[in-house]
Amino acid sequence: MIEKLLDELVSRVKGATGAIIVAVDGEAVQFGAESINERLRLRGAYAAVVMQTFRLASARSGMGRLKHVVVEYNGSILVAHEIDEDCSVVLELESGSAVGLAIYQSGITAAKLLTEIAA
Repeated sequence: MIEKLLDELVSRVKGATGAIIVAVDGEAVQFGAESINERLRLRGAYAAVVMQTFRLASARSGMGRLKHVVVEYNGSILVAHEIDEDCSVVLELESGSAVGLAIYQSGITAAKLLTEIAA
């Protein structure tokens, strides 16, 4: 079911090239069936590290909980959306893709993944 949710996320966002779940330390947890590649694993790890850095800064400054980050990286866009404190879903997009839609759809998928993981 988790793999299916990741594949559905990619299919709902024009310009999406892959989706992955990464642990807070950047370790790949799960790929979508169509998303398995080394580049996405490395970029997902990078997004997880960026997200964790901002999470810690946000907590120290009292700004509240960080839910997502967007990173433009080497000709693509990465949208990382928190599933829970331990992991995030990362959606990789082609440059110029609709980031707002990607954030929205990633949030919906993160909520579904949280339910699936908790089951």
